[in-house]
Amino acid sequence: MIPHKIYEEEKFVEKCKELRTRFDVGQANTLFPSLESKNVPMDGLAIFIDNTWEKIRTQKELNLPD
Repeated sequence: MIPHKIYEEEKFVEKCKELRTRFDVGQANTLFPSLESKNVPMDGLAIFIDNTWEKIRTQKELNLPD
């Protein structure tokens, strides 16, 4: 959680710098998933998306409405 900018400005700046590092793909705690696990070629993207949505629709645990 980021502190209030006006009331805790020093902590706010510190947390913002920490958050900035999480947007770097090379960091251990990055917000972006690794690309090595899912390397899908562009011509297979539509099939990959269709298969992914089919799995989401058929999984009972997700309980998505139609």
